[in-house]
Amino acid sequence: MFLVTKIDLSSRTVFLAVWLACILATCTLAMAIAYTSFEAYLPLIAIQHKSVILNVTFLTTLVISVPAFLFFLSLIRHINSLRTQLGYKVRHDALTGLLAREAFLNDFEEEHSEKENERPDAILVIDADHFKKINDEHGHLAGDKALVAITDAVRKGVRETDRIGRLGGEEFCVYLTNVNMSLARNIAERVRQQVRQASNELGIPGIELSVSIGLVSYSSRQLSCTRILAMADTLLYRAKDGGRDRVEALMVGERHEGRLSPLPIT
Repeated sequence: MFLVTKIDLSSRTVFLAVWLACILATCTLAMAIAYTSFEAYLPLIAIQHKSVILNVTFLTTLVISVPAFLFFLSLIRHINSLRTQLGYKVRHDALTGLLAREAFLNDFEEEHSEKENERPDAILVIDADHFKKINDEHGHLAGDKALVAITDAVRKGVRETDRIGRLGGEEFCVYLTNVNMSLARNIAERVRQQVRQASNELGIPGIELSVSIGLVSYSSRQLSCTRILAMADTLLYRAKDGGRDRVEALMVGERHEGRLSPLPIT
């Protein structure tokens, strides 16, 4: 079963291999049945009716192998489909369709470790403002709709190449690659504005959506992902304390990880 789940039917070689395996299996089965049934008369039959035996064996093999091949083909496709669906569900959040926390952090860690040391990247940590109030006053169904609306707004605000994840609850994270501080801040502001506009599309009276965003821009690969996210999280809470519905940004200068010094943002 483990080997079957590893089969990729997009490969022509695998497709032909399955077909030949079915033919070989059915041919072997047909010969075994014939040998068992006519073992005592096999030498005489083989001499007198050699061509008939060959033709019958070939036709029998062909007829049996077709449904056998179709059965195994359908089985493998079904298993591959289930594997794909399961893989998607494991990596993605059920409500928003974004990368789940673990999948996002794993992808971030992997790409960060392979990035060019001078390439400017950025992380956005986004949190919905007053979300508990939405759940308390309008119910969790309205809260779910609000999360979906915020998700759509974030997608509209970022680039197609940017990676988005839901860290949990009403907190999201975006990994921006190859982006300077100016562009990263513009993207963060665009996300914030898109969320504000999403309130009108939500269609639930009394709900005004907004988000607070912590932005860290950096280029050094020596920074750990944990440290980057911690700084972005600190900036997020600074945005919360500063009145919410705002972006707090920080550019990390060229310092070793033990002594990071922020550069002022103007």
